[in-house]
Amino acid sequence: PKVKMSDDEKRTDTIILMNYNPKTGEINFVSIPRDTLIKIKGQNQKINAANALGGKNYLVTAVENLLNVDINYTARINYEGFRKLIDAIGGIDMTITTNMNYDDASQDLHIHFTKGQTVHLDGEKAEEFFRWRKNNNGTGLADGDLGRIENQHLFIEKVMEKFKSPSIVTKMPAIIAIVPKYVTTNMQPDDILKYAYTFSKVDKSKIAMSTLKGTTPMIGDVSYFVFSEKENAQLLSVIRGEKSSSGAAQSEVKLDKTNIKIEVLNGTNKTGLAANYAAQLKKSGFTNIVTGNGTKSSSSKIILYGVDTSLISTIRSDFKIENIETNNQKSGNFDIIVVLGEDYKASSN
Repeated sequence: PKVKMSDDEKRTDTIILMNYNPKTGEINFVSIPRDTLIKIKGQNQKINAANALGGKNYLVTAVENLLNVDINYTARINYEGFRKLIDAIGGIDMTITTNMNYDDASQDLHIHFTKGQTVHLDGEKAEEFFRWRKNNNGTGLADGDLGRIENQHLFIEKVMEKFKSPSIVTKMPAIIAIVPKYVTTNMQPDDILKYAYTFSKVDKSKIAMSTLKGTTPMIGDVSYFVFSEKENAQLLSVIRGEKSSSGAAQSEVKLDKTNIKIEVLNGTNKTGLAANYAAQLKKSGFTNIVTGNGTKSSSSKIILYGVDTSLISTIRSDFKIENIETNNQKSGNFDIIVVLGEDYKASSN
């Protein structure tokens, strides 16, 4: 008969370090690739094996040693609890950016989503989206787990939006009831409520998501992710509390209007909206702008990729859009992506 392993015996599927700085009000989610190279008893290991080799204490120690940080609280949730949690918040709506077709009978895992469709993800569907890496025919994410992390960040952003909505208040009793059943944590119930309330009030511009940078060499016959202290210097300074996400010398940072790369996407059926908006930006001094059509959106937003967050107030003033999201790392060809939604009025420019 098949023996069911306890959570202490399983490898960790997803590892995320969450850092909250009460002085700046900033929250940083840092994804740690599960293939990250660590040493356990002198032997090379992938960090996702730490839990299986020594329980959550091994994993916590591994992360603390890797990043030279102190971890105050830990929380581990299995996929059953993950499904229950997403159902408790009422699920989320997600636009699918790539075809997903994968079946694994041994895990009773079947993932089928079509590119371009907007899907309501309940707990079961959310697990499928969260875990997908490749298709049955071998296509999928070129960089495996690192690509999957990008999908997970999109998912977490949607979950954070749900937690910030007024409707979450009525759902909190159901959410709190899930914690003792499915979450292993050293947080007290009062702490959980306190931080849940605090995070629900944090402005989007102060929430950032990053993935550790490094290389992916073969060591022996095994592929690892090797963390680079140098490439992560800025991020490490933030999560160690040495400086805010905006950097030490905020007043010295200026927006380089001629070099910053901008994409403007029309998320409405209004013809010419992106072109008109781009023309207004050019009048303000921005020169490197491309336009296109994006996924339909009810609300406008700006997404910053690797842009110093001390520039947010300047960007709000120049771009005249309040809703700003941040990502600590550069993604693709653009530094700033503007999505014009149904709420955008051209006359505001």
